[in-house]
Amino acid sequence: MKRFPFLTILFLIASPWLIQGSRVAAQCRQTVLVEEYTGTSRRRPLPGVTLEVKFANSGVSDKSGLLTLHFPTRQRGERVECRRIEKPGYEIFNKEALAQWCIDPSTPFRLVMCRTDRFKQLCDLYSATASRSYRAQYDRERRALARLRRQGRIQQAEYFRRLRSAEAFYEKQLDNLQNYVDRFARIDLSEISARERHIIRLVQKGRINEAIAAYNRMDIVPKLLKGLSQKSRIDTSLSHLNTLHDSIATSTAALLKAAGREVDLLVATGGKQNMQQALRICSTIADLDTTDTYWRNRAASLKSKIENGDQ
Repeated sequence: MKRFPFLTILFLIASPWLIQGSRVAAQCRQTVLVEEYTGTSRRRPLPGVTLEVKFANSGVSDKSGLLTLHFPTRQRGERVECRRIEKPGYEIFNKEALAQWCIDPSTPFRLVMCRTDRFKQLCDLYSATASRSYRAQYDRERRALARLRRQGRIQQAEYFRRLRSAEAFYEKQLDNLQNYVDRFARIDLSEISARERHIIRLVQKGRINEAIAAYNRMDIVPKLLKGLSQKSRIDTSLSHLNTLHDSIATSTAALLKAAGREVDLLVATGGKQNMQQALRICSTIADLDTTDTYWRNRAASLKSKIENGDQ
């Protein structure tokens, strides 16, 4: 009978565990921190949230809001696809971040949940505010048309044509209302500046024109355009300018988000003048930051809506 050397036999016995150990070592691990949205206050850890994603184990957040996912066959940078996120009485708050989630073993992913009743209150508040704004605009235009007809400045046929157009515009705004309500309800007040929190409070109180004026006073777009211009020049400079570049990029990113919220407010408020201002903002940013397709696409979408009368 053929004999095997002792070391060979030892290797054959140990190899399954060695292979298994190497697979475990190759796993990607993702820590998740689950937090509860509490408005302007600091978010707090939320235990008891069940999380199931593709290609990884499921988990439930502990009392510190933490859980760990193991991806045996996935690598850093790959997209995380969720199957189920659940805790009775809660719903996902930061959906946008969740949609962009990629595996990053070095940084915990923050999953923010909100009480369902609280989120509904926010949605109802923004819906009522926007609806009143839409109705007020429609009523103003209707009264203006009636005044023109009484003054003999437009004929009966033109009056009814323009009135039908105003009515159709009003109804389309109501049809699109829920999209903007959902976006505003998900604004994390704990992450924005005190000045912007004040503006959002104005929106919640229905003081839309004051909110728009307050955004204008912040000079968000001029500051953003200055930052984007500086960033573009710095990108081509020497490597020793990288520290300055990072600082500007950080402030620019914050201003980009603020500009996005200003555009959201203008579009959600409705009206041709607001829509055109929103288009100017998106187009100008897109022209300066050609690497970001989001603003170019959004400008194109706004332009199409304005041309089709579908604001």
